[in-house]
Amino acid sequence: MRTLVGVLAIAVIFIIGTGSLTYGADPISGKGSMRSGEMLDTVTGVLLKIEGDVYVVKQETGKEVRVQVDKRTTRIGNIRPGDSIEVQVSENGRAASIKQLRG
Repeated sequence: MRTLVGVLAIAVIFIIGTGSLTYGADPISGKGSMRSGEMLDTVTGVLLKIEGDVYVVKQETGKEVRVQVDKRTTRIGNIRPGDSIEVQVSENGRAASIKQLRG
């Protein structure tokens, strides 16, 4: 009985310890973590409008994506409606960075 409890305890510790290893970058989609704990996705398109702290981006597919911008968002370039941009978006819809694209 004592051996069974020991083996179960080791198994639980192993499972908990290796569980965090599976929460890394997704090599298939190219998504990776840029800020601690946040998985990011890339949205590329034309900035249609800015509504307060929300940027509306129209992708090539025609889909409109709304992203939340705050003081932590890194902005690269002088971004205005009509510009082609690339946005790194976290799982909760917050823009981690916005970059103006050239050409």
